Amino acid sequence: MSDNVNPTPAAPKSTAPVSTKIDFKNMWNFLKKTITNPTEALTKDIDGFVDIKNSAILAGVVALIGALINVITAMIVALNSSRVVKSLFGSSKTVKEGLNWDALGSVEYGSIIFKAILAYGLIMAIGAGVYFIASSVVKKQANFSKLLAVVSIALLFYLVLSQIAGTLIMKLSVQVGMFVAKIGLIYALVLAYEGLNFQIFGDKKDQTKIFFNIASLAVIAVVFYYINRELMTGVTASNVMDGLDSLKSLEKLLK
Repeated sequence: MSDNVNPTPAAPKSTAPVSTKIDFKNMWNFLKKTITNPTEALTKDIDGFVDIKNSAILAGVVALIGALINVITAMIVALNSSRVVKSLFGSSKTVKEGLNWDALGSVEYGSIIFKAILAYGLIMAIGAGVYFIASSVVKKQANFSKLLAVVSIALLFYLVLSQIAGTLIMKLSVQVGMFVAKIGLIYALVLAYEGLNFQIFGDKKDQTKIFFNIASLAVIAVVFYYINRELMTGVTASNVMDGLDSLKSLEKLLK
């Protein structure tokens, strides 16, 4: 009699048939549910992403949103024209000159879009891939497509809350804007952590979970650092705020 035992799937599978058709309405409903009921969305509704086609589309949409944010940011920074003025005593200061519409022509839109899509795509693929490979090491079963969907959703919330909402709110209150940005980052990390771990360990307690996550996150952090350094544009929040401040002059043009 054989002593071999088939490994038990970590995450419980739904008994209901799962459609592999691309359904944008269900995808939108899933996104809304990650806000109203994230636990159910990441444990049950995530089954709608068992097919890689759906996860790939979701990841593509997220990458395009990230690229659009980078383009808009680069445009705002370019519009924020300034020059360095030196005094007779050798000191220097930066003087804002208002909007510089000609500078928009110098923005490398194609390069920014390509690098942003590549960077965000790599972040999502590698994040899911590391956890998928690690799950095999600890002899757990995981679906790469579902892992990719979890990482994509987490990144989407980070982009919307931290990069968009946080930056815009900083215009009214720097403290509140920074708070919203941090909340967005924390929420995204919690979504990713809980969603990825459920797909691998299910709702069971496992002593290897802590070491599993430490090792996986260490690898992801190193990879993400090099992706950010090589591909992402070095635009800071202060640059964006200066650019938004310059756009005040638009009010004069609209009057």
